[in-house]
Amino acid sequence: MAADNFAKFGEAFQQNLARIIVEDRMFSDQIGEVLDYSFFELEYLSVFVQKVYEYKLRYKVHPSKQIVETVLKTGLDDENELTRGTIWKFWEDMVLADGIDKKNDEYIKENSLDFARKQKVRDAMIKSIDLLQKVKFDEIQKIISDSLKAGAPANLGHLYIEDFEARYEENMRRAVSTGWPLIDQIMQGGLGEGELGAFIAATGVGKSFCLVQVGAAALQALDQNKTVVHYTLELSDKIIGKRYDSLISGIALDGLDHMKDEVFEQIKEVKNKLVIKHYNPNSASLITIENHLNRLVQMGHDIGMIVVDYADKLRPVEKRSERYMELEDTYEQLRGLATDVKVPAWTASQSNRSGQYAELLTLESIAGAYAKAMPSDFIMTISRTLDECANNTGKCLIAKNRFGESNNVFPMFIDLAHSRLDVLSDDGVNGLDAASAQSEMNKKASGLQMNRLRSVYKDMKKEKKDGE
Repeated sequence: MAADNFAKFGEAFQQNLARIIVEDRMFSDQIGEVLDYSFFELEYLSVFVQKVYEYKLRYKVHPSKQIVETVLKTGLDDENELTRGTIWKFWEDMVLADGIDKKNDEYIKENSLDFARKQKVRDAMIKSIDLLQKVKFDEIQKIISDSLKAGAPANLGHLYIEDFEARYEENMRRAVSTGWPLIDQIMQGGLGEGELGAFIAATGVGKSFCLVQVGAAALQALDQNKTVVHYTLELSDKIIGKRYDSLISGIALDGLDHMKDEVFEQIKEVKNKLVIKHYNPNSASLITIENHLNRLVQMGHDIGMIVVDYADKLRPVEKRSERYMELEDTYEQLRGLATDVKVPAWTASQSNRSGQYAELLTLESIAGAYAKAMPSDFIMTISRTLDECANNTGKCLIAKNRFGESNNVFPMFIDLAHSRLDVLSDDGVNGLDAASAQSEMNKKASGLQMNRLRSVYKDMKKEKKDGE
């Protein structure tokens, strides 16, 4: 059986590794994620390295050689005389001395890190045995996945001074349009890589249609040969597919079966790919979603956007004592997945009963609202009174927006028969000729609905003004 420490590499290897940990901050941070002090076969090196990392942990900074020397002078009182003496000899001979041979440093770094990472994975596998007996497969995968990521090359992030020019490069934030010009404007172009957006509405108001809207917009806005992946945990993949058919073709949902040829003529012009994957409610977790995405990538798909309808229906990776904790975990993990895959992610959530037919839906009407709001970058609520439902109108509230203004309220034209929702300005204009792809009959019908919406919205504003 292989040794569980660096013994096989010899004392000189371990001495040089301890020296490198002091001299190379980036490597020290990287191996620190997987290093166990017991890996050092020799006690004096184990104690020395432990003192270095204790300082790093306490003061959140890598120590200079002068600081390490001070730490050694003040922090070895509890060690025996032999250990103290050997540490000081090592310090003078291997760290402070001139002319130290460093040509093998890369070899030492590579092999020590490889050893430590393998030990980390082995420990994770041992820990997984008990979870396997309890059939906790998602937790097993998370433990193994985390162990594989530990010790990976560190991304230091955006260096404020050094990367000054980079943050002013054109299209630095690659946002994907929502298909609503007014919303794109306040989001600085749409939702970007690693960002999470959410639609929240009462049942039957149109949140799933909103997800189809942003998915269809992405099919047009993304670079060619990208794939939009739409996960549905309520409706079947065929129903969601027909909603895309209706929105893209402009043909009403109840007319699709009779106009298949016309539908296909419209959708075949779509330049990107759409994959719709159905899971039963609470049968899939974020681990399931991640595995499916990995399979798609292996098959040659270049993922451009993730849509999850909806995140509340995902099974939590880890059971928590409170539901809101599980929801917060799920939303944070979904955003983390979007960051890893480098795509925007959209989801939806259902309000509680008080949100049904509400004049305006706010976060207070949302179950577990703040658990969902904290990880999200953008939240838009949709509300419809009974009168608005009858008139194909509604309102949306920008409840959270990390990219600009929030608490804006916009009127909406909502035609669920055509899977269509338009976000309008106060005068009923959305900035696009949204009816241009429809037949003349649909254009006329839309014009009537727009006129009706303008009238309803102006009356609503007048009533509000009179009531003040």
